[in-house]
Amino acid sequence: NLNNINKIEIKETIKLTKNFLSFMKNMI
Repeated sequence: NLNNINKIEIKETIKLTKNFLSFMKNMI
C-alpha cells in the first residue's frame, strides 16, 4: 500500500526533524 509507505516516511521525517531540533537546542 503506497499510502501506508508515505505515512511511515512522514513519521520518520518528523522524528528526524525533532531529533535535529533537540540537537540544535543543546548546541546553543
